[in-house]
Amino acid sequence: MVLADGQRLRYDHLILAAGATHSYFGNDHWQVHAPGLKTLADAFQLRARLLSAFERAETLSDADRRAPWLNFVVIGGGPTGVEMAGTLAEIARHTLRDEFRRIDPSHAQVLLVEGSDRVLAAFKPEQSALAKAQLERLGVQVRTGCRVVGIDEEGVDLQTADGASERIASRTKVWAAGVAASGLLSPTGSLPSASTAPLVDFDPLGWPSTSPSASGSIPPPCTDLRRSPFSSRSPVW
Repeated sequence: MVLADGQRLRYDHLILAAGATHSYFGNDHWQVHAPGLKTLADAFQLRARLLSAFERAETLSDADRRAPWLNFVVIGGGPTGVEMAGTLAEIARHTLRDEFRRIDPSHAQVLLVEGSDRVLAAFKPEQSALAKAQLERLGVQVRTGCRVVGIDEEGVDLQTADGASERIASRTKVWAAGVAASGLLSPTGSLPSASTAPLVDFDPLGWPSTSPSASGSIPPPCTDLRRSPFSSRSPVW
């Protein structure tokens, strides 16, 4: 394996565990307006956006102009979205209490948007109901059966289950609706190789190949470790 600094590492077994990143389902331009939370850097950025929103609202005397800065939209009702929405509500109603002169942070609106018919859809219905009830006790507005069809700097466009459209004015949006595999794999599914090396491919049995005509296919699932594509037979590339 060749690292970016030119160092070559030999291996007997290669395990790719590069993690995941955000998935915007083909709408990557939404990311600038609705960042996700995967890394420590993401957390710092989100904290800055959140505090800046309250500070901006503090400077506005007009209630209509102030409202979008106090509307927070969390997109995605999975575990991350549920926890994020609850945390935002607690920050607004407890952490920032008495921190401002002109605005009351507890008046901030936290909206959790989920496309399916319930939050925590991977859990039992009873657990979903309990989570929804707890969020509502914290002051979170839970909207299920709503799809996000547009995101820009000033808000979010929703489509309800009956096909109706709705516009939510919000300056702070958080994406928690999907994940994708790490960018370690190229768009063709092939492992990245040095500029002078051929693509690394895998044959039908899962063994790697360095043929110049490699198609870049992802290896099939391997349940027999003796036939692992990452065994000692893997080439150094």
